[in-house]
Amino acid sequence: MKKLLLIALALMGISAQAQYFQHEYGNGPAIGTVNVHGQNTRYAATGHLIGGHFIDISSTPLYLGSLGIFAAHADDDGRFVNTTDFNNHYVFNDGSGTYTLRITSAQVIEFEDGSGYGAVGAFHRWQNIFYPSAQIFGQGIAYIRLDASGNVISIQGYQLSSVIGTVPFVTGLRESEAGNGDLFATGTNGDDMWAMKIDQNGGLLWGSIYDVAATPNDIIESPYTSTVIIVGQHSNNAFWMEVNPGTGALNSFDVKSSGTGASLDRLFSIDISADPAMPGFVLGGEIDGRAWVVKTSQTGLTQWSGQYWSGTTPAKYLRGHDVAGRLKVFDDCATEFEYFVTGPFWSTTSDGNAIVFKIDRSGNPINPNGLFVYDYGYEETGNSVDVNTSGTGDGVTMYAIKEDDPLREAYVVKAYFNGVSGCNEYFEDLDMNWVQFSTISSIVFGQSSFGTTGIYIDHIGSNPDNELCHATVIGTGSNDYKAQKQPRKRGLKATPSTEKQDKMVQPNEILDKGAEPVIIPNPAEQNTKAVEVKIMTETSAKVDVTIYDMLGREYYNNSFALAKGNNRLTLDISATNMVAGMYTVKVRGEGVNKNITLMVK
Repeated sequence: MKKLLLIALALMGISAQAQYFQHEYGNGPAIGTVNVHGQNTRYAATGHLIGGHFIDISSTPLYLGSLGIFAAHADDDGRFVNTTDFNNHYVFNDGSGTYTLRITSAQVIEFEDGSGYGAVGAFHRWQNIFYPSAQIFGQGIAYIRLDASGNVISIQGYQLSSVIGTVPFVTGLRESEAGNGDLFATGTNGDDMWAMKIDQNGGLLWGSIYDVAATPNDIIESPYTSTVIIVGQHSNNAFWMEVNPGTGALNSFDVKSSGTGASLDRLFSIDISADPAMPGFVLGGEIDGRAWVVKTSQTGLTQWSGQYWSGTTPAKYLRGHDVAGRLKVFDDCATEFEYFVTGPFWSTTSDGNAIVFKIDRSGNPINPNGLFVYDYGYEETGNSVDVNTSGTGDGVTMYAIKEDDPLREAYVVKAYFNGVSGCNEYFEDLDMNWVQFSTISSIVFGQSSFGTTGIYIDHIGSNPDNELCHATVIGTGSNDYKAQKQPRKRGLKATPSTEKQDKMVQPNEILDKGAEPVIIPNPAEQNTKAVEVKIMTETSAKVDVTIYDMLGREYYNNSFALAKGNNRLTLDISATNMVAGMYTVKVRGEGVNKNITLMVK
């Protein structure tokens, strides 16, 4: 539902006056925030929802202070000026007067019905007169439902275990595709992983502990098939897990590899692709210190998989923690799509910086300056990324954490789509190569259930914040809704072109080396019997050619053998019944990954 809204908004057109800023939330001297995530809000109020877990670092010893859930909502400017803006932390107890619940991690989410927000945090109990490692009396999950102003509507606890010594974490939180307020969450508890489904008020619909040594990092309900997908890390590889959305029963657990021989493959995120020409899922991850982005079909089949790094600065690592995307509209109403990926970037000469990088719908880097680096002077890590294409406040937002131990704050950057935000930033080119996303094994394991437990609000506090820079217009910023042709960088695949001049290629014209493929005629009449794809390749290859409409429905599929040099492929579309509209012609094969926009009138 949310993705369809984004598509509709993207097609509406040009951005009005926007707001660009850098802002930190939860800054000290006594308050820090950890494991920060966020999203742009669209239903209860427009703006920015920021969440994580809170720690009071003013206590002695240091980590005996309160730990709770941090949740804030700021307006489009990143400020707190409306009744729907708040900047709170929520601390819990078990009602006995003896145990304080120590929140170890938390995530927040906006409900699509506009009623407010939900927050889920993992906790363990201890007697607050001891050090954390001295006594821990069980672990669980805390849930609070908040109204649009941050007030608590309902609260519920869930008991994972009473085992002493393990610390749980929450790593993923999503609303059901039904948009009814039901939530799916996942995380770890010692050596096991857990997942649950709850209703909007916290009623437990199911809760499962899975007997597998794996770290889940994200969860999502598929809008295409009846399944819930969890992704993460198993040993030194990634995994893709599916469970029954109604019961939590395990359907499958596939161990995934990049095929690079890396010592570490892992996934951090999964989201629904908002690209109408290539529906399915987009995943973010890491391959041995390089960012990993994977695009799959609706059923999880790999469409492309790429590994990314800075083409300018030698780096220790670059990761893909989260991915979001937006449509770009051309003068002829054709569209291109681009993904924004956030994470951390450690160079060989500096501490970590938060980054966003940009790739096209086929996974190719969009250069020059396709890597946006945000350096506030500390150690920054991008955890979530979101886009706004509503026509007001358009741009890309990164939700990050700034670390200056022991003080940690939420660090939010709102930028133009070319990365310009107004301060603490620089830009580099992005490099990449294609890799695999293949299943190397499947695992079956047992599972058990968990139930509820009573928890209570101990107290609610407010947090400070600090604006670093803010502007409504920046001269070097660009949201570039009318797409421009990207310069080609040596060694990288060019961005597929849908410029008008492609339509003027003559039937007998020979393509130059490196030229993008074209289709003739384009536009085509509804009664056209066949079209011809002209494509230049540097090696021979077998390719599959498929035609999809904007809803992802397939109209044509055939295989062709390409020779080195110029090729002309005749596509018989006489039986396809293609109505007037826009279609994507995909050419896929070894070393070939091209999209061509076809207009039918």
